[in-house]
Amino acid sequence: MLFSIKTKSEPVVIVGDDDVEVTYKLCQLTGEQADDFRVSQAAKVELDKDGNVVKFNDFTGQFTDLLCRCLKGPDGKLVAKDVLKTWPDETLQELHKVALKLNKMDRADEGETDPKKS
Repeated sequence: MLFSIKTKSEPVVIVGDDDVEVTYKLCQLTGEQADDFRVSQAAKVELDKDGNVVKFNDFTGQFTDLLCRCLKGPDGKLVAKDVLKTWPDETLQELHKVALKLNKMDRADEGETDPKKS
């Protein structure tokens, strides 16, 4: 087996209030960033004895908790959570979907299959 420690990334173009297009980059999380993200999310839910989510206690940072760890601005630095909080929710949701897929955190990459496709 061959593994790579090269970080994958996905360029995303964001149009600002001034109608200027700026290229950002969604990046794979490091192990430490992924752990920090999972801990931040675990504190917001209640699980049953089998580890299934039964209740969401807090939706704060639902999208920004991940994006502040993997979205880099044109300067190559992570975009601060306080900045992300000012962006439209729709934009955050779409970026979040891409970030989840890039980091193999979306349901499709967790081993779930669509029974219709089997």
